[in-house]
Amino acid sequence: MNIREFIAHEKDIIKIDRELEKYEMAKIVHENPAKILQFKDKGYDVFCNIWSTRDRVAKYLKLDRSNLLFSLKESMDKPTPYKIVDKAPFLGNEIKNFDLRKIPIQYHYPQDGGPYVTSGVVFVKDEKGNRNMSFHRMMVTGKDTFTIRIVPRHLFAMYNEAKAKAKDLEIVMVIGLPPYVLLPAAMSISYGINELEIANTLKKMGIGSELTAYRFTNGIDVPTSSQFVFCGKITLEEGDEGPFVDITGTYDFIRKQPIVKIEKVYQAKNAFFHALMPGGYEHFLLMGMPREPIIYEGVSKVVPKVYGVRLTEGGDCWLHGVVSIKKQKEGDGKNAIMAALASHPSMKRVVIVDEDIDIYSDTDVEWAIATRFQADKDLLVVNNAAGSSLDPSVKGDGTSAKMGIDATMPLKNNEGYKRAINFLKK
Repeated sequence: MNIREFIAHEKDIIKIDRELEKYEMAKIVHENPAKILQFKDKGYDVFCNIWSTRDRVAKYLKLDRSNLLFSLKESMDKPTPYKIVDKAPFLGNEIKNFDLRKIPIQYHYPQDGGPYVTSGVVFVKDEKGNRNMSFHRMMVTGKDTFTIRIVPRHLFAMYNEAKAKAKDLEIVMVIGLPPYVLLPAAMSISYGINELEIANTLKKMGIGSELTAYRFTNGIDVPTSSQFVFCGKITLEEGDEGPFVDITGTYDFIRKQPIVKIEKVYQAKNAFFHALMPGGYEHFLLMGMPREPIIYEGVSKVVPKVYGVRLTEGGDCWLHGVVSIKKQKEGDGKNAIMAALASHPSMKRVVIVDEDIDIYSDTDVEWAIATRFQADKDLLVVNNAAGSSLDPSVKGDGTSAKMGIDATMPLKNNEGYKRAINFLKK
């Protein structure tokens, strides 16, 4: 089932058969953080909040929500080659004499530096054959130009390598991708691993079919299901990028960033545009969920049984987390805290709970803190640790205070900690 067909069967959706006012999308999304929003813009269907709940992601992937963490981890561990084909639906519809300002690229908040592509995934291949795909916000600056935000990760390294040789870097930016591609695009993995192979494994695990990709003459592969495809180059020129709202819902500042020159634009038949609201649930999940398997792996090295990991919406799925474990010995809760914070250095608060606590229920987690935690013995505070650049409260030197809450029961004399309802489940 393609994304448009999937959305057509969803009931949790707000349909508006008109163009929205300039910042109306942000208002509606923040009033309805989990609902899909569908509206018209410049003759196109625009969808926002498609992947704003774990249940919806799991439903599309044909996986159980409780298995998503383990499926993501397995796909990261076992990437598999995808199928290259010589045709793709989008190739039949090149937009001649395109103008980026006539494509439904949205303004989101009143102080935005310009209209922004927020769901765009950039595909690239370097001269050594290494492939990479990653999310990058891109601000429209003209008929055929963006400025692109690049942080020091893999695309940054590839761009600097090309820049050192006074060369532009060829890219293909894609909008309108399924979650089995979007989630790997946000993963932090070793340089040289092809995220599209991770996407292929993830797709086969749930949906069952193989991912197919079209290879351009420059060697860049993109999924054949892509809705909008922008072919161009990251140039050696720079321009202003920002201000723009990041995952915390606060404004990032203006900085000089590379200019992207677009040369060709394709679209699928009956293409839809995916608008991803910065600071919304969809942003949280697509950015945070790929970090959860990494936290799971880190904690599993110090505690034998880890039941689950969740980065919470209240912490933007980035700064706060919950980990469920089965204690084998006293001190496992503290060890889990240290391992979790080390595995995801951006996290500033983690709660460790027992296996009877539903980590997807904020009420359950708070109950565990209320009844199984004492601050004088169960709170771990780490001062002056490297913090997240996305956290506006970090100190001027980039450091942050972090805390871990051990909300687990003692192994002995713990009858008084057990919930009465649990006995009915036996």
